[in-house]
Amino acid sequence: MLNISNWPSQFRYFVVVFILVLNFGYFSGLNLLELRTSLTPKGVNEQVLGNEDEVGAREFKFKMSEAQLSGLIHTHVIALAPIFLILGLLFSVTNWPNWLKRFCTFELMLSLVFTFGGLKLLWLGNAWALYVIILSGGLMHLGFVIISLGTTVQLLKPSFRSRD
Repeated sequence: MLNISNWPSQFRYFVVVFILVLNFGYFSGLNLLELRTSLTPKGVNEQVLGNEDEVGAREFKFKMSEAQLSGLIHTHVIALAPIFLILGLLFSVTNWPNWLKRFCTFELMLSLVFTFGGLKLLWLGNAWALYVIILSGGLMHLGFVIISLGTTVQLLKPSFRSRD
């Protein structure tokens, strides 16, 4: 069976650098999300639906147009899906338990759909979707961290053996 532990060291280190660069880009995007929304339900709601009715708001925001929202969803899903695919494939050939590999790889893709699908539902007036966005977004970020760290550990310590 193909296992990341058996890859040549040069290739393993190259993949580690790739994962580090990917994390730099991913977390810079998360920083941008924090700057725009303060990572709060109110901030997410204002970013999508605006706050023009709020008296004394620090920053005036309008509801996203359908084209803006569609562009945001399109670019994020198209960019993150192949990133999650690559990370998922790398993680799937590690020595971590199969249940963890299955959970994390599927969870990333499902959370991607629920998070950005939830934005559309919120925009359409479904207030409950805000909590879907927050829960699935949090799980997506957690899954990304687990897969990144788990793969990096395996690449740097190829003798690492996990129990199923």
